[in-house]
Amino acid sequence: MVVMAKYDANVATCRNAVTHVMVKSGASYTYLYVDKNGQKVGSVVIDKCYNTV
Repeated sequence: MVVMAKYDANVATCRNAVTHVMVKSGASYTYLYVDKNGQKVGSVVIDKCYNTV
């Protein structure tokens, strides 16, 4: 799950022109995944863009 979540988050972040520039400028984005009860399931940090063009 973590590998696919990180890939999906990277695509969502890096295919967006604004967030792509932000990451290239040093920003990082954290995606928090929760279950239906609001309990944390996991998180991924996007701090680099990989082949998502």
